[in-house]
Amino acid sequence: IYDYVRHFMTACASVLGTDVNVESTYILDAQQRTAVTVDAFPVGIDCAHFQSLLATRELKDKVIELQRRFDGKKIVLGIDRMDYIKGIPHKLLAIDKFLSA
Repeated sequence: IYDYVRHFMTACASVLGTDVNVESTYILDAQQRTAVTVDAFPVGIDCAHFQSLLATRELKDKVIELQRRFDGKKIVLGIDRMDYIKGIPHKLLAIDKFLSA
């Protein structure tokens, strides 16, 4: 994760023409007399919550229902953030092409 911060800071230094110390979390611009703090904030899920759901009767029943419903069929599953810049339209086109082949 912190490689992303370092690369971002290096890119900022190149674009802004200022010095960046990649060992710190600051971008300092002496001419403009400004400082910006840079850090990484990974987004994830509550693993313990999802782990606890695996033991519920409701989930086990749903799994059995889906196994029966899709018996003998192949399923393509994609999990994406609903963000248009993530390439979801391209992914859907690729799946369509794959399934058409």
